Amino acid sequence: MIYELKHFDKTVLKFSAVDNSNEPDIKITWIDDDKTLLPLDLEVSDEGMFKWLKHRTIPSNRANVRNFLSKCGLSSMQ
Repeated sequence: MIYELKHFDKTVLKFSAVDNSNEPDIKITWIDDDKTLLPLDLEVSDEGMFKWLKHRTIPSNRANVRNFLSKCGLSSMQ
């Protein structure tokens, strides 16, 4: 599946993720020329993208976050 990382409405990076084991296979497929819009703590590599994603959390103020997580079999406490 292809995902997009956005800075507001601008796509700054595209990557694919294939869930084939305990850890998904992440491949960066496209990076915007303006790298200043990328997250500061993101190392621009497949491994760096995996590490960055692994440490992300969904903000608790997002609408329906608990409902979404429960449908995915996750809890908001993980």
